[in-house]
Amino acid sequence: WVGAYNANTEKNVTSYRGRGSFDNLVVVTSSNYEYRDLLYNWECHARRHGLKWVVVSMDQLIHEELGPERSILAEGINITDHAGKFRSKSFNKITCGKFRAVLDILESGHEVLFSDPDNVLLMDPLRDGGFGGV
Repeated sequence: WVGAYNANTEKNVTSYRGRGSFDNLVVVTSSNYEYRDLLYNWECHARRHGLKWVVVSMDQLIHEELGPERSILAEGINITDHAGKFRSKSFNKITCGKFRAVLDILESGHEVLFSDPDNVLLMDPLRDGGFGGV
């Protein structure tokens, strides 16, 4: 990886093989340690639908808990608290980190479906070869 991500995690993104025309698609979410319960719920639904995904970790704690198989660490962010106050410095840093993550993955040649971990995937968003489940 070039930019914000650790080079040994490229396999997370390149291992995704979607259905139909989604061979280059990676499903991406992001979280920090404070929001891990939401993340684990999101992962449970993603796993149930057979999706392959990667988590952009916003702090070292969640990155270590998830491990390099599921996580790529956003460089220079490391915000462990909830950062929930809209437009606060921490909130803006996390938001910009998400944009940077998506841009880096797109620049590596992949398509991205980004979903915050507070979205619930009731059905496979790639069902029927399209975004019918979104």
